[in-house]
This record gives sequence, structure tokens and C-alpha cells, in this order.
Amino acid sequence: MAEAVERIAREWTLDDYHRLVRMTLRCGINAALREMERRVVTRESQLIEYGDDDKGNPVHPLDFLRNYTFQFDEGGRVRVVTRRPDAGFFPGGITAIRPFDGELVRIGPGRVMDGFYAIVESPVALPTTDPPKPLSTIVWITAEARQLKADGKITKSMSKTELAKLLAQRSQGAFKVGKIKKPLTLRYIRNQLEAWGLWPISSIK
Repeated sequence: MAEAVERIAREWTLDDYHRLVRMTLRCGINAALREMERRVVTRESQLIEYGDDDKGNPVHPLDFLRNYTFQFDEGGRVRVVTRRPDAGFFPGGITAIRPFDGELVRIGPGRVMDGFYAIVESPVALPTTDPPKPLSTIVWITAEARQLKADGKITKSMSKTELAKLLAQRSQGAFKVGKIKKPLTLRYIRNQLEAWGLWPISSIK
């Protein structure tokens, strides 16, 4: 049984957390959005949805992974948006804007979710006797592929074998630090890329 731990948690608005990630990692606005997504999916941070009753409801990481993303609205604010088009499209479908710092971002065609969202992160925690549970393969590999593509390490010219080799190499490190239960082989990854929504490369979003 795990020992009791004392956590110091802080709740952030999406915009404030985006600024925190940018200042901490010294990255661009788009890279910061992808890092926010990665942290939510890997449970490093928790996305909270607040309804009309002001009660906070955690968004499950797998639900976020499959259905939602972070994007800017036309005012340059970070919003939770559906991955697929739905009722309430952005006017004109997909458009491009420069909300600040001159960096081009895209909005739409997903639906902006109503309600207020916040991010909760626990930056300080005393060690426990129980190690953290490994992530499921699809959660880890999808988040990893999105981050690698955002970092420019996955390119449009890569073959399926090259992509599988890169992810297999990354799985070795993830296994060593306990993020996944076992390392993944190149052949296994290559055979599963379509099923995971990671091939063709244009489907990694």
C-alpha cells in the first residue's frame, strides 16, 4: 500500500498554463499546445471541465486523446476543440491566424467546446512505495508520435519502416523509465500503425 503523500497542486486556466509551458520550455506557441496535449494524455496534468454547477469533472486522458485537441480561437485564446468537424463549425471552415508573436496557427474545423476548462498539475509530491502505473501502448505511442511530429523528427518523407524504427527506439527509453510495460518491436509497430491512426503520417495530428 502506498504511503500517504502530500501534493501541492495548482489550477491554471488554459491560457495561463500555455504561457507557463512556453516560458518553461522556451518554445513556440504551437509547440506549447502540443506539449499541453502530451501532458494531459500522459497524466502529467489533468484537464478539468466545469459545468454550470461549478463542479469540476476530470476529462479522461483516453477520451481527450481520441476526441479533442487544444487550439486557438480567433481571439488567440486556448480552447478545447473536437478533432472531427461537428455542428458549430468555425465560420469558413479552416482558417489561419497570427494571434501573437507572428506565429501562424490554424483554427477549425472542429467544434469549440462550451464551458470552462482548467489544468491541474501536481509539481511537488513526496515519493510513494508504489511506482506509477505504465501507460497503455496506444496512449503512449500516440502522444509520442504527435510530439515527435511537432518537434520535426517525423517528416512527410519518412517511410512506414522508418517511422516504426523511430518509435521502436523511443519505446526502449520509455520502458526503462516505466512509462510502458515493455519495449515495442519494429515489426509490431509497423503492423499496427494504421490501426493506431498513425499512418499515413498526415493522420498524426
